[in-house]
Amino acid sequence: MKRQRLYGEAAGFSGRLMAAFVLLILAFSANADDCFSLYAKSGATPGSKTCKLDVTSNTPGGIGNYACINDLVQIEQWCNSTGTPPDDTCPVADPVFPANGIVTLFETDFASGDTSPLVFSRSYLSKPFDKAQTAMGGYWASNWQRRLDLTSVNASTPKITAYRSNGQPLIFKWVNGGWAVPGTSGLSLLKAGDGYFYLKDERLGTTETYSVSTGLFHSETTRTGMYREVEYVGQQIDSIAQWPVDRIGQAASRLTLSLTYDSNGRILSVVPPSGNATHYAYDAKGNLVSVTAPIGYVRQYLYEDARFPNAMTGIKDESGSRIATWTYDSSGRAISVTHPDTTRNVSFSYGANTTTVSNMSGYSTYSFNVGDTSRPGSIVTPGGAVSRTWDISGNLKQTITPDGNTQYTWDGANRPTKAVATVSGNRTVTTIEYSDSTSLRPHLVATPGKIRAFVYDQGGNVTGYAETETTDLTGEQGMQATGTGNQWTVGARYDSASRLLSAAITRNGSKREDWTYTYDVRGNVESVQDAVSGWSMRTLSRNAENRATQIAGNSGQASIGYDERGRVKSFQYNEPVSSLNGGVAPVLAVDYRYGPDGTVSSRTAQVSTNGGWWKPISDAELGVWLTNWELGNDPVAPPANLTGLQSDAPAFVPDMCVECYMAWKALPTGKLFGQELGETLPAWRETTELMLSDQAQVPYPSLVPDLTSSTKRSTLYSGLFKGGDRGFVKCGGRETHEAECYAQYENDRDECRLLAGPRGKRNWALCLANAFERYQQCRGY
Repeated sequence: MKRQRLYGEAAGFSGRLMAAFVLLILAFSANADDCFSLYAKSGATPGSKTCKLDVTSNTPGGIGNYACINDLVQIEQWCNSTGTPPDDTCPVADPVFPANGIVTLFETDFASGDTSPLVFSRSYLSKPFDKAQTAMGGYWASNWQRRLDLTSVNASTPKITAYRSNGQPLIFKWVNGGWAVPGTSGLSLLKAGDGYFYLKDERLGTTETYSVSTGLFHSETTRTGMYREVEYVGQQIDSIAQWPVDRIGQAASRLTLSLTYDSNGRILSVVPPSGNATHYAYDAKGNLVSVTAPIGYVRQYLYEDARFPNAMTGIKDESGSRIATWTYDSSGRAISVTHPDTTRNVSFSYGANTTTVSNMSGYSTYSFNVGDTSRPGSIVTPGGAVSRTWDISGNLKQTITPDGNTQYTWDGANRPTKAVATVSGNRTVTTIEYSDSTSLRPHLVATPGKIRAFVYDQGGNVTGYAETETTDLTGEQGMQATGTGNQWTVGARYDSASRLLSAAITRNGSKREDWTYTYDVRGNVESVQDAVSGWSMRTLSRNAENRATQIAGNSGQASIGYDERGRVKSFQYNEPVSSLNGGVAPVLAVDYRYGPDGTVSSRTAQVSTNGGWWKPISDAELGVWLTNWELGNDPVAPPANLTGLQSDAPAFVPDMCVECYMAWKALPTGKLFGQELGETLPAWRETTELMLSDQAQVPYPSLVPDLTSSTKRSTLYSGLFKGGDRGFVKCGGRETHEAECYAQYENDRDECRLLAGPRGKRNWALCLANAFERYQQCRGY
């Protein structure tokens, strides 16, 4: 009896001890490094036969890490998920890579206000390629967490993996004495003697540096003269600083984002110069669960699948409403995406290198060519079939669609030299000759009705441009086409930072425009003037985040206010008396209000004339004011016969874009490539084969076969709105419901022709841009 009591007491004590021990473990694990970062420290190689044993044997010990070391589900997930090859397909739905079922998201938390903005963004992958990134949780990464994986640099088959800003890998291999991405032109990686690798991307116009010893990202230099550097404390990013390349280190020219961290090394906040920080929160498994905007609205991310504790299953927007739900199969592939709007619901089923996508339009089956990367092979949709074939280097050889086909020719440096498109029986040819043996800079480009020629300085900037109209309406004669005698030429100069200083535009020997540009200490455009017309615009002041707050032109002055998130809060334009505006002095005042999700919830506008009482105006009349401002028209106020306009014309009423006059009026892009903007977009196939380089300069085109024409056009439009990101999306197309979106786009184009066309070419182009934006939204971009 006594022994029984002692046994009972001992059992009770051991039970209490075990309970205390478990609680202690849980308490420590909640504050320990998240499991994936610990596994990366074990030296295990994901995908190897010994990965699981290496993780359990070599993961750093300690009572706080006990739960991770014994979490067999997470260990297996970490070890088995690297077999997924890089994906060169185009995400569908909201959005999912159809080749491997990976859910991906991209969100921007901050962008400064200059022409080449400093951006802080995040990307999510439900199966991340880079397992070592944990600063935003294991499955999220910021655009500044780029790095080189150097673990195989000295292997028997050497390679370097460059993880990009979207989390996707680029695999550089040692080919003919140098690092290259097989089948991809415009990318180079060079190890210099200064302790850095240099990664140059001609399409993006950037040169990045990485530490030779650690592979950590160090700096980025843009083609247009901006330098950005990541500053570390240990292995953590402490701040991101931006300067013009000719003012590096000068305090007055510096723009800085500062980062703060929690005790687990995860980013807690990003603080811009205004102090209006964005805050981040994480759960016990290291998942990013919420982002709080500077004005207090919270966006939430849900992870509810116990099998895959880091796989996102839902999003709640800033109003608290659930706006998306993802479900997964036993392999962790997305099998459905649902929304409150059920017409947007999508489901996925997977076969051997095939995926069937089901939505309101019916069933579409994708097939893929899987090697070093997954490439789209064919897509069978309710509207027809699209197929693509690739050569052994990964270059696109041919695309066949319901209305025709396009064939491509490549040179020995894997650069495209010709595209021959046959669409509905009509044949068009694009031919390109390069200025040297390695770069993507063209010397001559022949398209239907035109031959363009380019001359460059030592920095690769276009200093001479000549465009000759030809009688070759199909482009089949290439460089041998006969000219009509009509010609545009541009002569340009740049400063030492590759910023455009002047551009003289001549038509058939007659100078039409003669532009000069000046810049402030942060590299922002300060003034622009055309000596021929006398048109000018001057930025009088900018705030700490480089957003223009006072701008003066020949016909008046604008004052712009911004909210905590950098969105336009107020716009006021004061126009003095002139003969052009009917001898009156109007003042426009516009106020913007935003909903929790960041969209414009209301916009009110009123006008005071000659100091009189304020009177409200309609959206249609406001549209004329804002269109004139964005296009750089003088005067900005509507003419007397349009004042009081009541009928709404939403197809050409734009959102507020403060400095869009630069692209539409003061830079050469729209003038030189305006035909590509206004060109009718075919329902299935490409006619616009060219993608432009950075549009803050005189741009040059690149022939990019692996982008759809609509994607290429979006890169052209990106330079005409809010700076754009000049991004490069390697995307095959979103054909699953192309027909419905295209019908809407055609209807919008008809409205543009009727409503905006009579107001001139640039009004029509702006309307087309807005129509195209709606088209892209319909297609899922």
